[in-house]
Amino acid sequence: IASEDEVVRFSQYKKEGDRVQIVGGPLSGREGIVIKTNPRKKRIKVGVRLLGEIQIIDLGAELVV
Repeated sequence: IASEDEVVRFSQYKKEGDRVQIVGGPLSGREGIVIKTNPRKKRIKVGVRLLGEIQIIDLGAELVV
């Protein structure tokens, strides 16, 4: 898969239960908890408190840190 001089990097994906911050879009700055990840589609479902309730938001993986 890789030649001897190449470096295989670890995945940057968050795990379920990790606390994340949204860094883009209208919810930028909000924090939430990872509910589910889909590395193949580069999507993450995050539980975010909005209007006093937890809402599940489907985001692109590049929008959370």
